[in-house]
Amino acid sequence: MESALWALIAASMGMSLLCDHFFPSLSCIFAAGLGALLIPSTETFQPDAFLYIIVPPVVLQSGLSYKWSRRRSKLTLFMAWAGTTITTAWTTFGLFTMRYTGLSTAAALAAVCSPTDTVSTGVLTRRADPDLRRALQHESLLNDAVGFLFTHLFAHADGLEASSIAVLVLTIIGSAAVGLFTSHVHITYTDHGAVSTLICVLFLYSIVEWARGSGILALFLFGIYTRQWREHDMEALTTTLDVIVDVLEKYVYVTMGTTLRHIEPGHVGVAAVVLASLYTSRIFHVTLGGCLIRGITLEEGIFLIGCNVRGAFTIALASLSGIPMFQSVAILIVIWTHVLGLITIGPIGTILDII
Repeated sequence: MESALWALIAASMGMSLLCDHFFPSLSCIFAAGLGALLIPSTETFQPDAFLYIIVPPVVLQSGLSYKWSRRRSKLTLFMAWAGTTITTAWTTFGLFTMRYTGLSTAAALAAVCSPTDTVSTGVLTRRADPDLRRALQHESLLNDAVGFLFTHLFAHADGLEASSIAVLVLTIIGSAAVGLFTSHVHITYTDHGAVSTLICVLFLYSIVEWARGSGILALFLFGIYTRQWREHDMEALTTTLDVIVDVLEKYVYVTMGTTLRHIEPGHVGVAAVVLASLYTSRIFHVTLGGCLIRGITLEEGIFLIGCNVRGAFTIALASLSGIPMFQSVAILIVIWTHVLGLITIGPIGTILDII
């Protein structure tokens, strides 16, 4: 099994070299297809492995590459926090008014499907303008964190009670504080070696998630603080992370292909409502953010709307819920957004001179 998996990863990496120039999403679809066809039916996507092993290096890499830009940072924060909130609310409204589910179930499913995916966004925008690409990656990381917190909130509460909102706010503050404190200790007492840093972030992420906080937010701030106040050269760490993340991207898509077996035709209608809600809210909050912040051009706004892809993070949240409908809808959403990304991102980016 292991040798076959690594062979599939190598094949998908070769395919990515051929496809990334014009159709960056095609290599993702190719890798998922290989996984669906060639990995035994007894093997399935493991959400815990994805969240606790694969997510931390990706988050750390993004945090270490973060550069404060007044224009981009405002846009990133707006799209991550306000955008995810708007998307969750609008998708909940769509599902509830169409009478597919009850209000609490609709809110939980909306929270699962609302955040864009960090790994998928990185693949899709590999050749985009560097500043715009970083903004999208940081947005996807932060809205993953927000989506995860919303998922916990709606899964364990029947409504938006004051106590639930207070716990959510405290969770955000606590996760950020733990990430910053750990980073301060790390830069003070270590030399930022690749091995020691990776061990540190894995422990940090696991502990924060065990405490029902946001490991993504804690790690993202860990990376930002470490980069800003580093006392040692981190070339070995950044080089190691680049290699690890590149391999992990392909591993994610190959293993994610096994989830294609869980699609149920009866959930196509629910997924269609979710997909329409995701794109409607994306158009709205990107337009609203552009008007309020005045930090993007029309061309960049069109490109941002197209970068609305979901991926393994959505499937992981759906799998952890244990609800078959969530898993089926999540898989359909991931497939459809990748197909739309395949059709739009490369051509639109080329036409608008962004890629």
